[in-house]
Amino acid sequence: MRVVIPTDLKEITLSQFRRYQKVAQDNPDDETYVCIQMVAIFCNLEVSDVMKLPALEFADIVKTIALTLDQTPTLTRTFKLNGVSYGFIPNIEKISLGEHATIDTCLGKDELTELMLSVMYRPIKRKAAEYYEIEPYTGDESLAENFNDVPMHIVRGATVFFWTLFKELLNNTLSSIPKMAKREKMDLESAGVGINLLSELQENLKLEWEKLEARDYTNHSRYYLT
Repeated sequence: MRVVIPTDLKEITLSQFRRYQKVAQDNPDDETYVCIQMVAIFCNLEVSDVMKLPALEFADIVKTIALTLDQTPTLTRTFKLNGVSYGFIPNIEKISLGEHATIDTCLGKDELTELMLSVMYRPIKRKAAEYYEIEPYTGDESLAENFNDVPMHIVRGATVFFWTLFKELLNNTLSSIPKMAKREKMDLESAGVGINLLSELQENLKLEWEKLEARDYTNHSRYYLT
């Protein structure tokens, strides 16, 4: 029996990851079962075939897949899926309020990943060398279904990119408040309230980031079999 083991997130689709994620969430205390399903899902095998694998080979496969799932790729700007060429928002500084609001709502919510991707990536209208223009944002949520089988390196890279971007934006806002207060001669107490509120937002964002890193989405090292 030939077993094809994914060694790169490019070889794993979002729909596959969703299946595995549900198994892991539904069976938190049964690591053996989760590992069996992990191999079946990502190697495209029947469970009966997984059970025929030599134990040591099975353990090596689980370790390889776990390492693959822990990869953190860089942002992919363009890709082709089902005959359509997609491009990431070309100029992030000109992102619209609608785009920003939808992405912000979707971040960290697994059930909204396809919707988030449909905003980040849209069909390319024109392209010249590394420059391209994408279709305008319409808010059409039905486009999300086009991203069910997008490779996971695209999902992971885009998600980490926006989490990092939002953290930087919030940090920059926090650092600018004292300067604004001094320049505008704001009442210190009022300025303090503003800083406290932003600090709370920053802390909440930090907690969300830690949750993202801690959940099955980013850390699979506990499934290494020894």
